[in-house]
Amino acid sequence: MNVSKQNPFPGINPWMQKRWPDVHTALITYIRDALAVALPEDLSASAEEALYVVGGEQDGQRYLADVGVRQAQSESWITPWQPSEQDGGIMVAEPIVVDDEAPTARWVNISDRQGRLITVIEVLSPSNKSSSLANYQQKILHLRNAGVNVVELDFIRGGTHAVAIPVHDLPYKREENSIICVSRDAAPGRRQYQIYPTPLTQPLPGIRIPLRHGERDTALALQPLIDRCYAMGRYWQMDYKQPPEPPLSPELAAWASEKLSAAGF
Repeated sequence: MNVSKQNPFPGINPWMQKRWPDVHTALITYIRDALAVALPEDLSASAEEALYVVGGEQDGQRYLADVGVRQAQSESWITPWQPSEQDGGIMVAEPIVVDDEAPTARWVNISDRQGRLITVIEVLSPSNKSSSLANYQQKILHLRNAGVNVVELDFIRGGTHAVAIPVHDLPYKREENSIICVSRDAAPGRRQYQIYPTPLTQPLPGIRIPLRHGERDTALALQPLIDRCYAMGRYWQMDYKQPPEPPLSPELAAWASEKLSAAGF
């Protein structure tokens, strides 16, 4: 039986974590490209761009964003989601919404010569959940205090909980799920978390990328981007005889074995 060159799993391939530096670089680029064709004309997406916090105690603080969406001007509130032809057929999942009080804050600007930053998309790496956890969480806190929308994509199994929403507020068990967490301004002094559960056995959902207040969100289909990472990285060449890192539970290991067998591994 020939080995299939398609991702043998419906969602995240747990073996891809062994190649995460390559996956991380490619996924950021594919997200940037997908947003480039979907954003309003006056917005742009850029990858691996330096961010500077201007004002307050964080004046001059420099960070790197995985993907940033910039605008020239802002302001308003969250709009209800309705499917539209402009989404290109992307089916967007309904997130679980958790409201939370934002830290009391000074308003700070994150800006560059092209305008004000309104959304940051972070694709977490293993180091974000271990050695650089404190720095990562400090960056996210500063961005939230600055009124920036933050989309965190945590597809890394294992490690310390790192995304903005506290682990005790998650509406499901963390162990066998990835986390997609969208943190946005919901009202003055409040943040709203939108959580997309992503069980390993299911495809990644289409999600909403927040833009300016009062402006319709942009839909982003994640599963095709992960599948493209698999194809372009030729990850069918990996050694699937060795268990993924970290190992799967016995139930998921049996499920994964069936998927690999069906794909010819």
